[in-house]
Amino acid sequence: MSNRDALAATAARWISLWCAPFDDAALRALHAGDDFAQRHAELVRAFPDLQVRAEDIVIDDAAAKAAVRWSATGTNRERFLGIGPTHRRTALSGIEIIEVRDGRIVRRWGDRDTSGHRAAPMASEELVARYLDRLGVTTRGLADLHLAHLLAVPFENLSIHTNERIHLDVDWLFDKIVTRRRGGFCYELNGLFAELLRALGHRVDLLAARVVRSDGTLGIPFDHMCLRVDHAWLADVGFGDSFITPLRLDTREAQPDGRRSFRIVEDGGARFVEDTGRRVYAFDLTPRALADFAPGCEHHQTSPDSHFTRGRVVSRLTPSGRVTLRDDRLITTDLAGAKTEIAVEGNWRQLLAEHFGIA
Repeated sequence: MSNRDALAATAARWISLWCAPFDDAALRALHAGDDFAQRHAELVRAFPDLQVRAEDIVIDDAAAKAAVRWSATGTNRERFLGIGPTHRRTALSGIEIIEVRDGRIVRRWGDRDTSGHRAAPMASEELVARYLDRLGVTTRGLADLHLAHLLAVPFENLSIHTNERIHLDVDWLFDKIVTRRRGGFCYELNGLFAELLRALGHRVDLLAARVVRSDGTLGIPFDHMCLRVDHAWLADVGFGDSFITPLRLDTREAQPDGRRSFRIVEDGGARFVEDTGRRVYAFDLTPRALADFAPGCEHHQTSPDSHFTRGRVVSRLTPSGRVTLRDDRLITTDLAGAKTEIAVEGNWRQLLAEHFGIA
């Protein structure tokens, strides 16, 4: 066997050892350096039926190196990269470069693309249908879905006050919002809405935002999540009382939504959403993964500095305005902005069921 053929055979053998069931001893016999075996064992635990194949192998026999472009598929059964288990068949891919001496790998470099897992799309048309049923619509247009979400799914922080841990996991969010017919705050509502839009064929990027405080300063990084849809629209079903139709990203003109006027403005390189002249939050257009928002989510569900830990709130858009249950007050707001407050006297659960469908 020529040196070139031997390098190709070693590269093919190396990639084949990545498949499940995982043979740790065989992998370490071929390459005992760094912590690759341990990290790969974590990958196989997350995808126990992982199958990997070499798509292309490029040989540099003078340097005793081989570069492999590989692809893999597996069913996600354990949490991986802060997502899952999704119980979905997922595609992964990457590049692996190895240096070989005397039939063993002495050095390796690699990079893998896990976007197929991080995107975590909805698994079936059945799940999409259940989500649409939760929203009470059959239409699939962006503006209609955005409005329907605000009307059907409340903005609420009750999990924080009932010791229910919030997980930025698509399956967990689906169970909470669709199956159990609950609401949530921005990371939950926009995180799951993004998956619905992707399943319906839209290009969706998760965007990080920082809320403008009353003193004009900005909140923590990843303070809020909003969405860029099809590179053209800003969508947000997780801010509470905000714009009810998506905003165009390519204009700085006022964008009325039938109740108030909103505008996207730029200042010092930052973009802001303005509500009737008042800056609401700053955002940038860098695409993020759901797991990137975990520190912000942790802060807002645990920190005494977060307003979410200081009191209960449930709020929902209505055809006539808005209804909000805030600790001991039921607040109704009409389309003109006029508010009526009623003291809540021991009938919190009744009001939750009556106004928000939360049992």
